[in-house]
Parts: sequence; C-alpha cells; structure tokens
Amino acid sequence: MTLGRVCRNGTLFGLAASTLLLGGWFGKKEKALVPANAILVAYTTNATKDVPVIKEFERAFDTKRDVLSKFMKELKLDSVLKAEGDPFKTYLAIDRQEIEWSLVTLGGLVRPVAMKDATFPDLTWTLCGSFNKEKTLASLTQHLRAAHAGVKLEASTLNGTPIWTLRGEAISKVLGLNPCLAFSGKRLMLVASNEKALRGLVDLYAGKGASLPKESPLWRVLDPSRDLISRLMIVNLNDVMNTLTTEAERTETLRDPKINAVVNALRDVTIEMRLVPSRDAVELVARIGCADAGNAQTLNELCMTAKMSASFMLSMSMKKKPELKGVQEWLSKVNSRTDGKQMTLSLHCSPQDI
Repeated sequence: MTLGRVCRNGTLFGLAASTLLLGGWFGKKEKALVPANAILVAYTTNATKDVPVIKEFERAFDTKRDVLSKFMKELKLDSVLKAEGDPFKTYLAIDRQEIEWSLVTLGGLVRPVAMKDATFPDLTWTLCGSFNKEKTLASLTQHLRAAHAGVKLEASTLNGTPIWTLRGEAISKVLGLNPCLAFSGKRLMLVASNEKALRGLVDLYAGKGASLPKESPLWRVLDPSRDLISRLMIVNLNDVMNTLTTEAERTETLRDPKINAVVNALRDVTIEMRLVPSRDAVELVARIGCADAGNAQTLNELCMTAKMSASFMLSMSMKKKPELKGVQEWLSKVNSRTDGKQMTLSLHCSPQDI
C-alpha cells in the first residue's frame, strides 16, 4: 500500500482529498515552475514514501478500514472508498510510484456577468516522472472509447508542439474548458484546462514563458524541505474576493464587523503536511497571513472561541453518542498561535492516534 492509497482511503486529516496530487523532489533535472498568473499552487512530493512512520500510518489505516468505511457511509461519502483500482494506472497507464512530484496551479479568475457567462479558470497540472507517452495516450484513448463514447482525444499542434485535446459536446458547453495535454522533454507531462493555459505551461518549461519572480510569496510553496509531504498556498485573497464578489454581496455575507474586518484583511493561506523531525508523527499546519498583527490576533481569538464552542457541543452530544469522544480528543490536539501578521493552526498526529 502506498501513500497515495492512504490519501484515497480517508487521508491524513482529509488534506489529500485536497490533494489528489502526487509528489517529487528537487535536485533533479527538472524543477517545478509556477505560471505568472497563478493565485493558487498545490505541490506534493513522494520523497517521504519510504519513511518508517509513513508505513506505520498505512498499517494504522488498514486496521481501521471498517471503522472508516462506516464513518464515510454516515457522511454519504462511501462512494469515495468504493473507487476501484488506481486511476493513474486505469486512465494513463502510469505507475504512480514513478511520479516524483506533482504541481497544480489555478489562475485567470474572472467574475461572470451572469452564470451562463461563467468561464472556467486556467487550471494546470504538471507531473514529473518516468512516462511512456505512446502507452499513456493509447490507454487514455482506449478508456474513453470504452466508458465515454461522447468524448474523444484529438491530436493537433500548438505553436509547433504536439498536443492532445479532449473533445465532446458536454465539454464544449463550458466556456474556457477544453482539457488538453502535452509532454515536455522526457520526464514532464503537462495538463491544462484550456489551450491558452497549456500554451503558457509549454512555454514556461521550454524557458520561453514568464514565471513568478522568486520574491513572490508563491515561491514558498516550492521551498525544498526533506520533511515536506504536500503544501498548498493561496495568495492575494483580498484581491480575489473583490474580483469574484460585489461590495453589496460582501456586505450581506459579512454582517459581523469583527469577521468583516478579518476577512478583508486576509492576504494568503498556506496549508502543509510534513513529517515532524525526530518524532514518529505527521503535522498539519495552516498559516494565515493578514494585513496587520491586530487582525491576526482577532482571527486567532475567533478560532479559539470556535474550538471551545465545538468542544462544548461535543461534550453535550457524548452523553448520547460516546463514540464522539474520539472527535473531541482530536479537537483538543488543535493548537493556534500568532506571530506578527500571521496566525497559525497546527495539529500533530501519530499512527497511534489513528
């Protein structure tokens, strides 16, 4: 069983649902690059796959599979556990163990004038590993013919680069969506939500396109760490909110002055999962950057209040449902603190906690 399978079977703290991604590491011939218009980046590495504590987590999840299945069924998410096989193997004939790192980016967000005018944003996915291009394309084509008769994989070129695009009536109805893929060198597979995004990605990895400057906050996502499992970051939150909502919508939604002030002060969010050095544990950390220290402190107070309220409600509910004790124990492990303009939430988990 692999780390990817753990992520599919419930994940450590649910992050990997957010992260159906794979991994990689630096020091190789290829390195991850971020498109210039990105506001969200998610990066995952497989460098920790052979670490003993990861194998212990895998065994812990194996022993709790029945409990997890019942829990997911109660949440009406049991279909997630019923997914058969490995989608990378099924759709792309790729052994996920061969994938060293994976990088997802999101950019190009616009507010539609009306819902019918909603445009799919620029979504890109870069995978680094050992690929057999012909085998991958043949596997995807075969699967589409067998399971999606209305969709086909069409070969063409984009500025001289061979690309393959999914075509289908349902896909063509979504503005800005025509999923396509290309290969760069011998070790990169590039996937994008539309040809514009793919063109930028191809140019980026060919050394012709503009990447984010190294002083950009998003570069922190790619900061190498031997303990890193995955990291996700969203930047320019205030700008994104102002782009996607009107002032009237924000006023209606954020009636509480304190919450309104904090939300308007948000600047970036970083969520990462990593090994805890010198400890047989994994840590989930969320860092929220604010415009000033005052708002960071207010956000921390709101989180502490929410934690106390949730703990109280769980204590009351435990009288009828003793099994909720485990949830309360997990909640008690959540810690928060402030450091200047940043508020941090953290949670430690060992295999024994599972």
